[in-house]
Amino acid sequence: MSAVIEVMKPSRLCTLLVSGVHAAAALSFLLLPDAVRHVWGWPVWGLLLVSLGWQIHRRKSGIRRLALQEDGGLCLEPGLSGERTVGLLPSSVVLERVLWLVWQEEGRRVAMVLFADQLLPGDWRQLQRWARLRGPARFGVEPAPGRGGISSVRDPA
Repeated sequence: MSAVIEVMKPSRLCTLLVSGVHAAAALSFLLLPDAVRHVWGWPVWGLLLVSLGWQIHRRKSGIRRLALQEDGGLCLEPGLSGERTVGLLPSSVVLERVLWLVWQEEGRRVAMVLFADQLLPGDWRQLQRWARLRGPARFGVEPAPGRGGISSVRDPA
C-alpha cells in the first residue's frame, strides 16, 4: 500500500529565494566600477538571464507526484510514463518547513527540495513522517531511539 502525494504547485518561498539571489547578483554587478561594467556588461547580464531561465525551466519540468511506499521506497511520477521507484539515502534532510530528498539513480545522486507551501498541510505532515521513519529504513538506516530518523529537527507535537 502506498500513499500518493501531489506536489500541488511551485513554492512561493523558493521563487522568492531564487529571485532574490539573482537580484542581489545584479545589484552587486551594478556597484562595480564603470570600467569593469563596460568590459563585462553583456556576458554578466547574459549569464544572469540564462541562469534565471534555467531555474524557471527546471521548476516547470520537475516531479509533481510522489507515492510513499511502506517498504521505504519512493515512487516518482506514479501512474505516468516516467514512473520509477527509488530509495532515499541517509543524506536526506527533514526540517519543519523544508525537505531535501536525496536518492541514487542511474549511478548519480539526485536531490529534490520540497517546501511546505507546495503541499496541502496534511500531505506535508505525512511526507515528513514517512521520510523520517520509512524512507531511510530501506537502506538499513534505522532511527536511533528518541531521534527523528534522518537528519531532522523535531517538530512540535
